[in-house]
Amino acid sequence: MDRPEGTATPPNKSPQSPHLFPFQMTGLRLRKLEAEVCEPVEETVAELSANLQGDAEAVSQLDEFDLRFQLEVKCMNAGDESFNLSVLLEGHFEAVVDPKTIDQQVVRQFITRDAALMLWPYLREAVQSITARMGFMMPPLPILDARDLLDTSAPQEQETSDNT
Repeated sequence: MDRPEGTATPPNKSPQSPHLFPFQMTGLRLRKLEAEVCEPVEETVAELSANLQGDAEAVSQLDEFDLRFQLEVKCMNAGDESFNLSVLLEGHFEAVVDPKTIDQQVVRQFITRDAALMLWPYLREAVQSITARMGFMMPPLPILDARDLLDTSAPQEQETSDNT
């Protein structure tokens, strides 16, 4: 894939630089947001779990692709009420360099961990604004490195169904 000079990376930076992602996010879609009141709990710490869904082999052959970031929160305490929350956010990404030149390890690292850094702020904002409009007085999700939430013991395969 030919890209105009200067559009792939800043001057004096390699496309494989550890400081630059070889992909940029160009779109977002909130695919699912479920929030429900549950039995109040005394603890203020919620149980958070998350995963990224993607296919490293497919990504390495594509100029653009989608990744899904799923978050589950069990019994988030919000004063007099507690909530269960389930969110699925889909990010659309495009390669800023020729995908065939990107090391497979970089692709795998991006789709299993690093994309969470880009998606987390948008997920936080969507949850906060939509649940507030629903009348839930939910505390904001924490500001954190979203990669710490991920279970990377086994890469998640992206679902190709559009049923959600």
